[in-house]
Amino acid sequence: MQILGLFPVDLSGERDSYRAARRCLELEQFLQDRKLTATLSCFWHGGSRASPPQVPEDLSKLFELIPIGLDIDFDRDEAPPRRSRVTPPATPA
Repeated sequence: MQILGLFPVDLSGERDSYRAARRCLELEQFLQDRKLTATLSCFWHGGSRASPPQVPEDLSKLFELIPIGLDIDFDRDEAPPRRSRVTPPATPA
C-alpha cells in the first residue's frame, strides 16, 4: 500500500519489531507533517448466522496511537440459504 503514492507502508514482512515500530512512527510523523488524517475501512460479509469478526485489540491500540481511524462494516445475509425442494415425479396409478 502507498499513501499518496509517496510513502510505502507494508508491515507484513517486518520480522524485527524495532523496524516495525520505527515504520509506525514514520507513518505517524508523515501524517502529522502533512496535516493528514487516515481511516482504514474494513468490510466483511457473512452468512445470516455469522458472527462479526473482531479486529485484534493490539492492532486497534496501534491505530489509536498513530492515529488511524477504523471504519468497520459487517454485513450478513438476510436469511439462511434455502434448500431446493425437489418434488419426485408422480407415479402412474
